[in-house]
Amino acid sequence: MLALEQIHYSNKPVLPSVEVTKLIHEFVGSHFFSLSFIKLDGSKRMLNGKLDANTRTNKSAEGKYHMTVYDVQIQGYRNVNVETIQWIRCHGVEVDMRIHPDEKG
Repeated sequence: MLALEQIHYSNKPVLPSVEVTKLIHEFVGSHFFSLSFIKLDGSKRMLNGKLDANTRTNKSAEGKYHMTVYDVQIQGYRNVNVETIQWIRCHGVEVDMRIHPDEKG
């Protein structure tokens, strides 16, 4: 089985975004987690959330995959572009999701 840490190498993803989403679902399950991602406007955002029965993966018109996450701070759902996730933390483990691990931030 491919470990979550092996999702990216060099400058392109090893797996399609929909497969990455499946691995994230397996990693966090129904537990709370934190993640950092880049918003559409280029700014960085961190959220504390949870995947639940309403969580799904959507493909946008531009071909980007978005994962629907329940954000506990706003008590509502947010769409997260799977390709822009910087890191995800759950079960006391933080996984670096950047394509270039030497990126700062």
